[in-house]
Amino acid sequence: MDFLRRVKNKRVISSNDIEMTQYSQNIDTILLEQHVIERLENEALLKRIELLPEKYQHVIVYFYFKDLPYNEISTALNISVGTVRARLHRAKFLLRKMYVKRGSN
Repeated sequence: MDFLRRVKNKRVISSNDIEMTQYSQNIDTILLEQHVIERLENEALLKRIELLPEKYQHVIVYFYFKDLPYNEISTALNISVGTVRARLHRAKFLLRKMYVKRGSN
């Protein structure tokens, strides 16, 4: 009886609990690594955007970072919607060219 009382009051850790703890630690480590990688990639992208001519920088920032539609970008920059499209296309082309030329570092 004493044995049963002692066992009843002790918390029993199953192998499933240990596996789940290890799994969650692995997931946390993976998420942290992914976050660091994404941050480094974003910093590299921002550096490349800064290398673009100013007229392309504005369009990229408004479209991708401020999520503005073409018509609002055209109003903010006082240019036509067609010019916004053309500059955005050209900016993406130049960024792609930078990545190919310098690699993905």
